[in-house]
Amino acid sequence: MDDILLKALKEGRGIYVVSGKDLLRFHTQVMLDAKNIDRMLNANEAAKLLATTPRTLQRWDNEGYLKSIRIGGVNKWRYRDIMRLINGKDECSNT
Repeated sequence: MDDILLKALKEGRGIYVVSGKDLLRFHTQVMLDAKNIDRMLNANEAAKLLATTPRTLQRWDNEGYLKSIRIGGVNKWRYRDIMRLINGKDECSNT
């Protein structure tokens, strides 16, 4: 095993050390994201994630930048669409 590591280091290959704690944290985050992907957020929840105001969300909805879905007379936003914006995607679809 040591020979393989030394060879990889000499060849300039990147070696990453990952602890069990790191793997557990990664797993936990992936599972949370999987559960939340279809979650619908109200204006206050969505605004908090985006560090903006509910009024800005309404403006973005009107402009087509971040579309909401009307459910029972209340506007809701898809968690996955908000994550797309946070992660650098431009616009979110309404599908």
